[in-house]
Amino acid sequence: NEALERLERDDPRKAQIVMLRVFAGLSRQEIAESLGITTRTVDRDWRYIVARLHRDLTSGDGKPLRP
Repeated sequence: NEALERLERDDPRKAQIVMLRVFAGLSRQEIAESLGITTRTVDRDWRYIVARLHRDLTSGDGKPLRP
């Protein structure tokens, strides 16, 4: 949750993409139409999101952070 909140503070559109894709179950096309962007932008943002959340949720060496 904290990682998603940080993403939202830094880049609200990317956080919106997470919400629409993960929680609302929208397709890439539906997300693009909803946000007024291209599917290519959705794809590019998604790659960034996955990398960032992975980094935020691990210690940088691939091991999960402890709560």
